[in-house]
Amino acid sequence: MKPALKYALAAILYEAGEEGIWEYELYDLLKNRYERSSICSMRDDLVGFTNIGWLSVLAIREEWGYLLRKYRLQSRHNSFITYQLDVNSILNDLNIRKEDIQRLQINTAIGG
Repeated sequence: MKPALKYALAAILYEAGEEGIWEYELYDLLKNRYERSSICSMRDDLVGFTNIGWLSVLAIREEWGYLLRKYRLQSRHNSFITYQLDVNSILNDLNIRKEDIQRLQINTAIGG
């Protein structure tokens, strides 16, 4: 059974660390794991997490007329995430490896 999308987002953001992750990278990781109708609420979830102080927006850029944001989990919430969520289990349930997240971050950093 797949975890709730909010838990998946929290686990990936936790694993992305201080470098953060772009919302299109989150979408890329999750698009084949959730129904389109479920994943379309991802931006709302990210904005909601930001509004309550769980996430920082590290960067904003425009691509093809759309604003894209790079998010980072506020480090003060890391201990709560590890206490409440089994990040490794969530990532395993979604068949997402830590290396997948790092690969996306590296590709973005070098302009790929």
